[in-house]
Amino acid sequence: MPTHTMTEALNLALHEAMAADDGVVVLGAPMGRGAGRLRPNRGLRERFGAGRVIEAHLEATAIVGSAIGMAIAGLKPVCELPFSKLTGAILRQLEARAARMDDRGSGRGRFSLVIRVPYTPGLLQSTDVSGDDAWLAHASRLKVAIASSPATARELLRSAIRDPAPVIVFEPEALHHRGPEPLSATLEDPNPLGRGRRLREGADITLLTYGAMIPRALAAADALARDGIEADVLDLLSLTPLDDELIAESVIKTGHAVIVHEARCGFGANSEIVARLYEHCLFHLHAPIARVTGFGTAVAPEPLAHPETLRIANAARRIVAEVAVAHG
Repeated sequence: MPTHTMTEALNLALHEAMAADDGVVVLGAPMGRGAGRLRPNRGLRERFGAGRVIEAHLEATAIVGSAIGMAIAGLKPVCELPFSKLTGAILRQLEARAARMDDRGSGRGRFSLVIRVPYTPGLLQSTDVSGDDAWLAHASRLKVAIASSPATARELLRSAIRDPAPVIVFEPEALHHRGPEPLSATLEDPNPLGRGRRLREGADITLLTYGAMIPRALAAADALARDGIEADVLDLLSLTPLDDELIAESVIKTGHAVIVHEARCGFGANSEIVARLYEHCLFHLHAPIARVTGFGTAVAPEPLAHPETLRIANAARRIVAEVAVAHG
């Protein structure tokens, strides 16, 4: 089975989608002969032509505005913003134009629009850079997905292109060129957005996370296993919609939950997940829900700003120890 990095998996997904549907077009800046900043669009212009792989001006509102116009005309644009900081500039467009377009059309037809956003938390980056996901999730009908591996990047992008609603797909830049993973030769029917995945089975505690935090959560689960604590590790894959069924099923089984994400703690995705767990799983919880997130500082270098494996494992140990003491 061939292996691919996340960049290569995204490139494969775009080749597949454009070959299958003439309405799929790609646009963004800087394209660098059509390849894109991280080169996920490599070879597309040579295969499909400049009319379907479009060099746009380096202005987020112009890129997204053009894509919205294409979607209204019936095309399926996939646009790339080179930096996640630019999502602030397009929020009003997404909320007032793209996400509500179907409502204004009384639900007639589809409005297919995909925005790919590589994000780069860490050295000299604001913690807000990886916190865009939470406030974008407020936009009506906009779906927010976060890739965590080559396989999920390929599947999420293919699902987003097929989805009848606008979708923003976040891609952790830290994982873009990480060691390649095997991918199947074909992807005939990708899962719809809104389904998470269980990456590790455990009965003692649930670790809920997404994106670049997946490798750290899995490493924390390995550390916990050495202490005799078996963790259920869930990759949420999308924030809107959330896979409430998978989350509830896991937390009801384990009775403990730790939510991990890179953005600062206050008013983030963790808050919504905590609220839903207390609404639906309260009487199954054996201890309070723990949150391991980025710190509320404007700028901080890795590893200070974002959750480390040790912080995740210690949070899990703490809440398991609390119930052990309570039942003494």
